Order: sequence, then C-alpha cells, then structure tokens
Amino acid sequence: MTEVIEKIGGGMKDGLKLKAVIPGGASCPILTAEEVEKAYLDYETMWDIGSTLGTGGMMIIPEGVSMVDVAKNLIEFYHHESCGQCTPCREGCGWIDTIIERILDGHGTISDLTTILDISLKV
Repeated sequence: MTEVIEKIGGGMKDGLKLKAVIPGGASCPILTAEEVEKAYLDYETMWDIGSTLGTGGMMIIPEGVSMVDVAKNLIEFYHHESCGQCTPCREGCGWIDTIIERILDGHGTISDLTTILDISLKV
C-alpha cells in the first residue's frame, strides 16, 4: 500500500509522516501507519488486518492531523447523507456528531467515548 501512496499519490506532502489511512472510503476501518507498511491492496489482506477496500476512495492522514477532527468530518458527512430509513443511523449519527462537537470544544468526558462506542455498535 505504501507503494500506491508514493508512486500513484506522489508521496506525503511537504515531507509529512503518515499517521493513518482509510483504505476504501469513509466507512472502512482506519489503518495505522504500521499496518499500512505491511498491507497489500487486496480484499484478503484488508480483511485480515481488519479493514476493507470498500469504494477504493483512499484517505491519507498525515501526522499532526487530529483523529477527532477526522471523526467529526466523517460523522458530519454521514449525519447529512443518512437516508433516514433506520432509526439507529438517523438518530445515532446526529447524536455522535453532537458528542464529538462537545469533545472538540473541550467539554468531552470518558462517558462520551463509551456512548459513542455503544451507539456505533448499534448502527
């Protein structure tokens, strides 16, 4: 996967180090830089390391970028784009969006993280 980032993507901008990769679009589990080092872009490898290729829309996250900011960006997308068909997604995305906003404002609590996990497991 690092070869794809380097050769096809042109490498990390301004010499920044890789922090994480979302290999197949916003709904795919995130890989750490260490996982990316040993990853190949095939379905089996992605599955074995706990992610997927999804749509193939790779997101590269450099060091220095807050993963809470990344989560906020992604949940805003899902909150806006939810089709509204199922209650857990329709209500859960808005709820998580509010919680992450509170965390970014410096008012988050440990119980907020537990709530996010609980909501996420139901969606």
